[in-house]
Order: sequence, then C-alpha cells, then structure tokens
Amino acid sequence: MKIINALVLFLSLNVITPALIAQEEQCNPCEGDCCDPNCMAGELGDLDDFSSEADILSAIDPNDLIPPKGEGAQGWIRRDKELPYTVLFENLPAATLPAQRVEITLPLNETVDLDAFTLGDFGFSFVFVDVPEDTNYYYEILPFSYLFGVQVEVEAGVDTAMRKAYWVFQSLDSLTGQPPSDPLAGFLPPNDTASGSGEGFVMFTVFPDSSSQTFDTIDAKASIVFDDNPPILTPMSLLTIDADPPASTIDTVFYNLDSARYQEVLSGTDIGSGLRNY
Repeated sequence: MKIINALVLFLSLNVITPALIAQEEQCNPCEGDCCDPNCMAGELGDLDDFSSEADILSAIDPNDLIPPKGEGAQGWIRRDKELPYTVLFENLPAATLPAQRVEITLPLNETVDLDAFTLGDFGFSFVFVDVPEDTNYYYEILPFSYLFGVQVEVEAGVDTAMRKAYWVFQSLDSLTGQPPSDPLAGFLPPNDTASGSGEGFVMFTVFPDSSSQTFDTIDAKASIVFDDNPPILTPMSLLTIDADPPASTIDTVFYNLDSARYQEVLSGTDIGSGLRNY
C-alpha cells in the first residue's frame, strides 16, 4: 500500500512532527505545553495514584492553526491566491489516557470557493500520510495495530451543505472492527515531547471565491475534539481580499526642450492594500 511505503520512508529518513511543520511555516514557537492560552491543560493525577473515587482519566489537547501569510495588519491577499492551512493537535504529556477519537472541523465562509478545496497531507505520532494531489475526500483504515494496538479509521473532506472541512480519526479494534472497549487503547498517546508521539496535524488548501470583492474577509477557526471532551477552538485567522488592481499614471514635465531634459512624475491609487512601491 502506498501509505505503508510512505510510513517506511518516514520512519527511515526522518521524524516529521508538527513542531517542524510550524517551524517551516514560520510559526512562533509555543511556550510551555500549550500553544493556545485558552486550551484546557488541567492538572490530572498520575496513573500510579489512580482511584475510582477521586481521579478522572482523559485525553487533553492544545491546538493551533497555521494560516497562510497575508500582507500588513489586515492580512491582504490577492483574489487568485492559493491559501494553505495547517491544523496542529496534541495529546498533552499530562494526559492520563491515549485519545481514541479526534475530530476536527473548520467552517468555510462564503468568500471561499468550495469547489477548489483540496486536502493536504496529514500525520500523527510516527505516521505520515501523503495524500494524492487534487483530493477533496479521503477514507482509509490504516493498518497500524503493530504501532498503537489499534487500527485507525480516517475520513476527511468538505461538507458543502454545511460549508465546513472535517477530519475524523477513529481507533478501531483490529478483531471486531469497532471502537475499542479498553480505555487504554487509542492511536494518540500522551505526548512525549522528545519524539512528538502524541502530536498530529492536518493540511488543506482553499482559494478565495472568484466573486469576492475587495475588503471581503476569509476567517478560519478550527474546532478539535478529543473523545467525549468539549470542543477546543484554535485562534482565529483573518485574511482580507484585495480584488482590484492598482491604477498608476506617469506625467512627463519638460524643463528644457533643447536639451530634452525632463522629469517624470509617477502617481497611483489603490482601494485595497495600497501601493508598496513603483
């Protein structure tokens, strides 16, 4: 299978983690265990101290969104610009259980061309999956029981009726094909920060809609849910469309007709992002 080949290359050549992806995207490094100051990084007891009367075991998750770069404070982009996004997720080292299910959703507003939506690569723990180009729907049961003790069902795509992108990672018992009944069985363990074993990422690309106008905006905020926990939102990304080209003029003023000395005066206007230079 192509996925297994991709995994072999991944394991033999390099360990690609969301932290490296963030570095390539020029993402600011996170501080502490959590990229999002609003994420739920609760104090949970150690497994050795577990008692059914006092402690609750669960997976916990900080998350982040790496958007495409726009110009200036308003994030100006051209209407024909390709917009690649990456969503990062992590089961914190303080978590007391592996995650069995991770669900990511990201609403796409009216200024996004849904027909141009494409899925990018994704990965988690030590798995990297190279998604074919021009893919807008993906489904596969990844046979990685030898890594995690479970298979991983992955479904991703775009819901055009609800205008949202989605990814669902579900652990499956390799014998029953159903979600595992053992709470200690899951595909994403509490993170080991040295190896990134509890980290994951998904990528996708969109384009602004061809009918969008200057000053229209594209906002993006992903929701990530670990198992039955409440959803946690990534920071909001906001881009502003500049659909109108600038207008410029050149006026020539002659000082001396005999020597053909002259001065050119350049001027221009733009109703969107403005003029950077001539």
